[in-house]
Amino acid sequence: MKKHMKRVAWILIGVCFLLIFYFSTRRAGLVDWNDFIYIRGVSYSPHGRYPRCTTVSADRIGEKIGKVTCRPPNTIYADIFGNVYHPKFKEGTASLHPEGTELFAVIDRDDAIAVLIGGTYYLYTTGPDS
Repeated sequence: MKKHMKRVAWILIGVCFLLIFYFSTRRAGLVDWNDFIYIRGVSYSPHGRYPRCTTVSADRIGEKIGKVTCRPPNTIYADIFGNVYHPKFKEGTASLHPEGTELFAVIDRDDAIAVLIGGTYYLYTTGPDS
């Protein structure tokens, strides 16, 4: 019985050391997100050199495809080796837009969406300056 207790004690000590090592090697960092919207499994960013510089005329607006439902996390984690644990974004995640912001398809553009902000439609695309 005494031998069994020693074995259990050593296993518990080993588990404690592993847990301490694991949690001491993860580092948290605050994130300053660039402007993006994640919808339909794709991440969209503002089109053009500056945010909100490319507008879309109302005749090119297609059907409503969704709305902003949440914000991305403010913290991400990395281990001591530099491996970053990227968050998995939920449908409707947007970094700089309030919940409820409406998102629309753009006619003849599969790589773009239109974001309705203050009565104006702004173009967001999947690639830089596409």
